[in-house]
Amino acid sequence: MDIKLGLHLLNLTESSRQAIEQQGVAKQFAQACEQKQIAFVHSVHEKSSMIDDWTGSIEESMDTMVVLGIGGSSLGAQALYAALGQKYPSRRLLFVDNIDPVSLTTILNQIDMNKTLWNIVSKSGNTLETLAQTMIVIDAIVNQLGKDKVASHVVMTTSAGGTLMNIAQQWDIPVLSVSPSIVGRFSVLSPLGLVPAAFVGIDINRLYEGARSVLDESVGVDDMTVNHALNMAGTLYAFDKEHGRSILVMMPYADRLIPFGHWFCQLWAESLGKQDKQHHHVGTTPVVARGVTDQHSQVQLYLEGPKDKIVFILDVENQIDDMMIPSISMDNDERLAMLEGLSLGTLMTIEMHSVMKAFETHDCPYGRLTLTDVNEYSLGQLLMFWQVVTALSGALYGVETYKQPSVENMKMIIHQNLQQR
Repeated sequence: MDIKLGLHLLNLTESSRQAIEQQGVAKQFAQACEQKQIAFVHSVHEKSSMIDDWTGSIEESMDTMVVLGIGGSSLGAQALYAALGQKYPSRRLLFVDNIDPVSLTTILNQIDMNKTLWNIVSKSGNTLETLAQTMIVIDAIVNQLGKDKVASHVVMTTSAGGTLMNIAQQWDIPVLSVSPSIVGRFSVLSPLGLVPAAFVGIDINRLYEGARSVLDESVGVDDMTVNHALNMAGTLYAFDKEHGRSILVMMPYADRLIPFGHWFCQLWAESLGKQDKQHHHVGTTPVVARGVTDQHSQVQLYLEGPKDKIVFILDVENQIDDMMIPSISMDNDERLAMLEGLSLGTLMTIEMHSVMKAFETHDCPYGRLTLTDVNEYSLGQLLMFWQVVTALSGALYGVETYKQPSVENMKMIIHQNLQQR
């Protein structure tokens, strides 16, 4: 894997390492991959021809896509766009991932409807929040442009059998199909995440290549010293069970990777926070922190609060658009003198290393993931790495990783309340 990985104060005992390897979770994962039972693995071995054909049909005048979706139907695309979108400035993505009316009203007021394509995303096709947004948006298109323009201004990314598919058939809206076996939070490298990426020009095939390189190093390798994903899953599991480190902090030192942190939080929490086979409540809590901003807030808790956290620092080796700090002719000011001649990127790196030193001083275990550059290949690696780590962690905890029973129960309660209104 091209991403540099370092673990500090996260050393496993030999007995813990052997116990984890003896569980055989890597072998089970490999067998499931070979039998094409792991949809997020299988998806990156497929061709992108459906998406390529669709992008070739988009009217040139379309410069904005608004993505309507929630959870896994939005967070993956947000992570891709935030990390890579600045390379492709000719088109933009906007996201409405909540039903706060202010958010949708703001979007409707700021776009040019003639130049806007609406991507309505729901794997099931039955997500109530997305259906509500869809009704409002179709009505807005009809009122502003006319009924005959709905089909050219909307595309749906969904699977067969849901209400979205019925709407698409009634309004002759194009549909980009999604495998019903894909799980939303594992869908970033499926059409759910890739359709918006393709709209702005992100290279899907390079994302696939990066993702597959992680699988080449992870699938079928039982040795934790070689299989980085298994080592990560085993280490986090052991430190939760043996040391009570039950909070996992993802702390990017690059603003364009903050949405990746939010994507990771859903992936980790919804996959692992469950009852195991013995009905024990298991899982660790993911948190996003922002370097350097949260050095002035959350880091105080990490250093002197309860010893229940592991921090993962995520940084980028080659900064882009770096800015030099100039002299402003202030004599005898020590603080300004320290800053003069530095770049903002260098200052951020110095502060990051200072935080890591503080973690070591306070016996706070941490990891560091360094991307040489932020590009399609490295982002494909990063996304696939944490998906594999999550899948292996689910096996270690003994939970059904790809289900979310409490979320489904909550949806049933909402449905009942709506019927009774």
